[in-house]
Amino acid sequence: MEIINSLLSLDPKISAVLGIFVLSASIFFVMRKIRRKENLEISRKNFLIDDASLPSLSQKDEDRLFSNLGDLSMVESNLFCNRPNKEDYRTIYVSSCFNGEGKTISAVSMAFALTINQGSNVLLIDGNPRSPGLHKLFKINSSPGLIDLLKDPETINDVARETRYKNLHVIPFGHHSSGRPNLIKDNQIQNMNQHLLDQFDYVVFDGNSLIGSSDSIMVAGNFDTVAVVVQAELSKWNIVKSVIDRLENADVPVVGVILNKRKRYIPQFLYNRI
Repeated sequence: MEIINSLLSLDPKISAVLGIFVLSASIFFVMRKIRRKENLEISRKNFLIDDASLPSLSQKDEDRLFSNLGDLSMVESNLFCNRPNKEDYRTIYVSSCFNGEGKTISAVSMAFALTINQGSNVLLIDGNPRSPGLHKLFKINSSPGLIDLLKDPETINDVARETRYKNLHVIPFGHHSSGRPNLIKDNQIQNMNQHLLDQFDYVVFDGNSLIGSSDSIMVAGNFDTVAVVVQAELSKWNIVKSVIDRLENADVPVVGVILNKRKRYIPQFLYNRI
């Protein structure tokens, strides 16, 4: 502040230049905020079903997704990068090395990306027996859910909830009374996926974390591919690499790594221009 005051006292022209700069910057950021708000409303109008009684995300989570449609487009395009046959990756297992890395919201974002950018009919499933969370995000009952669907795939119409977002359905985990359920019993998931693909273009499965779970990799093997979510500046690369190696050694294809909770040390609009 002392430096600016001294410069202003030396040359009044500097005051005018700085004033114009500050005014221009203020106008730029105000117009940018207005455009983002307008784009948000357009996206909301195009993608929302006009029925407030249907399950939906909180206003905060919804705004975050709609305001990051560009990032969602990158998720979708990277998912199918160098994959001319999109039929290869119709069932997607979303996981992470540890709990708390943003796996669930990443699964929701991926489902949104496939729905918005391709107009695909997408089913989002909560497959995390340790900490199911989709029913909380969408404010629905936790049961009936995946547990019921595994017992009888024909119950899909009773279990899958239509959401307020076009072409997006969600299935919570469900209620299991006696300990952790066995998700790899009698090829139940594989049989379920085959049945689901008759009705949906894609199945996005919010799975368990890969470290600390003895059966996560076996469950992941029932899907076409796995996306690994990594929290920036938390998971060490050698741990991430060891997890990916374990998946590949088990013949489970990994579509890629999603970097989550990235910190930006310069403004985002500058990142977009680098």
